[in-house]
Amino acid sequence: MQPIPNLLPSTTAGWEIVLVDYFLRIGTDDDASPIRSFELTAETLLSASRVEGLVATDVEEAFKSALLADPYLWGALRDGHSRPTTESVPNCLTYLAMTLLIDTLLEGDYSDIGQFRNRLRSWLGTQKSVMQLSGVALMWRRLVSWLDDKVDGGEPFRRLELPAPGSWTQIGYTRRLSFPTRADARFLERTMAASGCGMTDPPGLIRAIEAAINHSGASWGMGTAFEDFRKSFRAGKASTDHRFWRLVGRSAAAGGRIERQEAVIELGFDEDNCFTISIGLIHDNAGLNPVVSLEAAMQADQITQSANLSQSADRGIAFFRQVGTARWRAQSKPPESSTGHIHLAFSSKWDERIRGATLHLVQSGTWLITRDPILPRKLDDLLARLHVSRSRAESLLDIELVDGVRVRGAWLGRRAFLPRIEAGDWHSTVTRLPGQGEGEEVSVRDGVLSSRGTVVGAYEITATANRESAIPGWSRHVKFVQNASPHSELAKAAFGQPLITEWMSVGPTHVNSASRHELIWNDLDPETADLLEAVYASGKSGCSEQELLDLIGRSIGRGPNCWSLLRLLQESGFTQARRRRGWRGHIWTLGEPNLVPVDGIGEDALVVEGALCTELEQEFREVVAGLGGEAFRILGLSTWTPPVLGAIGVNCSELATRLGWQADAAVPLEPGFGRLALETSNLVAEHHTLASTWDWHQRRFVAGGTHFSEVSLTRWVHPGGRDHDVYRVDSSSHSSSHLTRNSAILTAHIIASVPMFRFEDGFLVRTSQEGGLPLELARRLKLAALSGGGLLDGGSYVYPIVRQNAVRVAQALPGCIEGMPARDVIASTTDILMASRRSCGRKRVLWIDGMMVTPN
Repeated sequence: MQPIPNLLPSTTAGWEIVLVDYFLRIGTDDDASPIRSFELTAETLLSASRVEGLVATDVEEAFKSALLADPYLWGALRDGHSRPTTESVPNCLTYLAMTLLIDTLLEGDYSDIGQFRNRLRSWLGTQKSVMQLSGVALMWRRLVSWLDDKVDGGEPFRRLELPAPGSWTQIGYTRRLSFPTRADARFLERTMAASGCGMTDPPGLIRAIEAAINHSGASWGMGTAFEDFRKSFRAGKASTDHRFWRLVGRSAAAGGRIERQEAVIELGFDEDNCFTISIGLIHDNAGLNPVVSLEAAMQADQITQSANLSQSADRGIAFFRQVGTARWRAQSKPPESSTGHIHLAFSSKWDERIRGATLHLVQSGTWLITRDPILPRKLDDLLARLHVSRSRAESLLDIELVDGVRVRGAWLGRRAFLPRIEAGDWHSTVTRLPGQGEGEEVSVRDGVLSSRGTVVGAYEITATANRESAIPGWSRHVKFVQNASPHSELAKAAFGQPLITEWMSVGPTHVNSASRHELIWNDLDPETADLLEAVYASGKSGCSEQELLDLIGRSIGRGPNCWSLLRLLQESGFTQARRRRGWRGHIWTLGEPNLVPVDGIGEDALVVEGALCTELEQEFREVVAGLGGEAFRILGLSTWTPPVLGAIGVNCSELATRLGWQADAAVPLEPGFGRLALETSNLVAEHHTLASTWDWHQRRFVAGGTHFSEVSLTRWVHPGGRDHDVYRVDSSSHSSSHLTRNSAILTAHIIASVPMFRFEDGFLVRTSQEGGLPLELARRLKLAALSGGGLLDGGSYVYPIVRQNAVRVAQALPGCIEGMPARDVIASTTDILMASRRSCGRKRVLWIDGMMVTPN
């Protein structure tokens, strides 16, 4: 016999710790479902040992040697007596594991009562009598009791569900808990190979296994697991988490079967309510790619060869359920639930049946999509017209937690961002685990988790096929945290995309603030507090525009417009839009923390720009205090405006070094603000199509064309998404193209001599339904006022601004500000000096923020 590696346990006490950790504790997958079977082989012993460089036979020999050296072994098998249980181990699992291993070696299929005992003596290499094995059943019940105590105490263990032992009163539990055996795996692999059925055809596989069992039989464990799965599947209650279905997945992989993958067709909506179609594979990290139309999507190989949407392509009908604020995902079957709205899409083959239905439809190739979501009651009427039923039978449910915000293995516990459990019509519960004090109660309704406050701590989320069932079919232990964790590094790939620029005239200048805010730390949180935490947690690798809109939509409920709040986050510097190279759309990244020196509010004053989570805010405050300075946190003019952080009395470079942040000696903005320095483009966009037009009466973009106007503003998109949107501004005397929506809106207003803002009482108030100041100017004004733009209750978008800065904006954007007299805008240096001389000293000339003024 080869020497046993000394890295393996040499005693049953050592193996007890190893086996408890591997089989009984909740692992990294958070699976807390009850244990219904054990797979105990030399290979699983190797996995449990977590020692690299060994073979399974080495581990099996080490396990056997430890058992033979144990003085409690024979008494434990005979009458269940062994070492007493402790807080960390039950001190019986090692012996039970040995009985499971023996059952596996016998492949779980034997009828002679002596076979097990003979194999046990043979494996141990002893002639000792082992006829009396009553202790095995006693130890199984003892293990159940020990695990119940652990779970009830809130410790991370799984319960054990014992089956009926049948006629095998001593080793019956072992026989029926041993699954799968080698024979089970070989039986399933042979059946799948002979029938050609796999994971993509559960009904066909079930029929094939039924025939194989009737023909050649299967082990008790295999037959029981299969029968339980078959009944659940027929009733529409089967889960992919079922132990039989997990074996199917392993057998398919072992047999080298190439299973069809699941695909995604996603319907997205933009600012103008125009939809886009994207496709991809559900487990492909490369993401989704846009296609020209739904017809093109349904003809793509990814869809026609997929496991889940090929039926839609064949039948010519698809149902889009909402998965986010502006995202809808396709499925082949109508939703099982009669709650929620959907979009219906169908090909031309359904024209006759759909004729007469009052639907607003949009063409997408030869397919049609409902323009507006369909209400549940109307969907039932449509399904009846189409002769399509909501069949719940023979469905395989993939139970999982979705739509939450992950924070290093935990979930963000902020109310609006709690995850959702997808469990069909299974009954779901959320229970706070004991031993951690008081915490928020979490309820579940239609899969949506809700609470009255922020959820913090460990919880158990369960799903049962029947409300009456005492034991859940699916269970997970999850941890919720209040705040995001600081990112040690942001994804370089996302930051490699070009940053969106709206104002092209740049140059270094110092910032001078005339803010009258009290420079103190305000601990109150704005309405955006939860949103900022969620965006920060989700933004390490960047977010797509739709993902960011999903987060915004969840945080505001029926509050302000999502797109306006997205603009507000962009102007604040918390997020930055970057243009995807070669493809339509943006990727949104977090603003990197940056310290900007500011004059006029105190000695050694600075302002923080970029994205900070709560923990980074506190770190900033503590480091400032450690350097002898004083940090301040100023709330914005509206409840949706992110706060402005800064400090006085601290050296900017030294603080940046301590924090590991950047420090700007100057802000990249031209002192004179330039004039008509808005972004333009030379892109011809020959293959683009008209998507929307600016309506001068509604002051926003609308789909399609509008009545004639002297200055037209149009948006053109590439049908296949392989190029960026182009905005065109045209009049009899002007023609320009733009890649940024806001630059085009501002240019159109300047050419049309239509004011876009109104100056009143220290604010610039937007008078149009869309648009804003150029990003770079908005950033400069935020630093000057120590407050960014804001969304007021009535929906107005405003910027705090002093008059001299309003004058400068009016110079940069001529004709865009109502209420700004022309003489204020065009006042020259000579005019200012002469006005001061004529005032007999009543007006003093001051140089403020890069310009000469005579304040009243």
